[in-house]
Amino acid sequence: MGALTSKPYAFSARPWELRTVESIDLFDAVGSTIQVNLKEHSIVRILPRINNVLNFEWITDRVRFFYDALSRRRILYPFF
Repeated sequence: MGALTSKPYAFSARPWELRTVESIDLFDAVGSTIQVNLKEHSIVRILPRINNVLNFEWITDRVRFFYDALSRRRILYPFF
């Protein structure tokens, strides 16, 4: 057993190395509020921002992991 971690993000950066940018989810019709964590000039992870009116603390898996498909070119090379 162990902690539940995000596989693409796991051990790629420490929290103090990241820069946080607040944004909104464009894939969602609701416009959920998110925070994008950057390391240098690349997206490392996307987390929900607390907003009790729109999305509480939830975002879809589509927005949480869309950057992974772009950065690793998973369409051309399968990720195992």
